[in-house]
Amino acid sequence: MSRQLKALRVLKGYTVQDMAQAIGKAMSSYSTKERGDTSFDDNEKIIIAKMLDMNYEQFNAIFFDGKLELKG
Repeated sequence: MSRQLKALRVLKGYTVQDMAQAIGKAMSSYSTKERGDTSFDDNEKIIIAKMLDMNYEQFNAIFFDGKLELKG
C-alpha cells in the first residue's frame, strides 16, 4: 500500500502535511498510516480517495490489496 499511496500523493502534488491536515491527524500519525504501520479508518480512506481523485481500481489496490469486490 505505502508505495502506491505515496506515489499517487506525490503525483497529485500533496505533502505529508497536506494529507495529515486533511484527515485531522499529526504528520507523524499520517506517516505511520501511509507506511502501513497502522491502518486508516474508513472515513480517512474516503477523505484521501476524494483528495487524490482515486478511481475504483486505485482505491481497491491501495486500501484493500485488490480484494474489494464490486457488487451489483
